[in-house]
Amino acid sequence: MMKYIIIVHVFVMVGTLLPIPCGSFFLPLIYWLTKRKNKNNDCFNIQARNVLNFQLLFSLLGTIYLIFFWRYFVAMKIKGLDDVNYTFLWFFIAFAIIVNILYPIFIIIKMAVEHKPKIYYPNIIRFF
Repeated sequence: MMKYIIIVHVFVMVGTLLPIPCGSFFLPLIYWLTKRKNKNNDCFNIQARNVLNFQLLFSLLGTIYLIFFWRYFVAMKIKGLDDVNYTFLWFFIAFAIIVNILYPIFIIIKMAVEHKPKIYYPNIIRFF
C-alpha cells in the first residue's frame, strides 16, 4: 500500500518535469484510476484524492496567475515599455518547484523513515 502512495508522489514530480500541461495532476490521476479498484486500498484512495485535489487546485490557480501575467506582459509590450518586471513570475516558478518537486520528495522521505502514511496535503477544496 505504501508503495502505491509513494508512486503517486513520484508521478507528481515526473508530471511537473514533463512538457505536459498540468502533468502533475494528470499522471497521478491516471495512476489512481487504475489502482483504486482494489478494496484494500482505502488509505491509498484517501492519499491519492488529497494529492489530486491539491494538484488540481494548484494547477487552476497557476493557470489563472499565468494568464494575468501574460496580460500584463502584452500590455507592457503594446505600450512600448521594455522594462517588464519578471519578479512575480520568478516567485511563481520558485513556488511551483517547491510544491511540485521538493514537497513530494520530503513526503517520500518522511514516509520511508516513519514507515506509515499520513495525510500531508491539505484538503482545501474537494474535487474528488
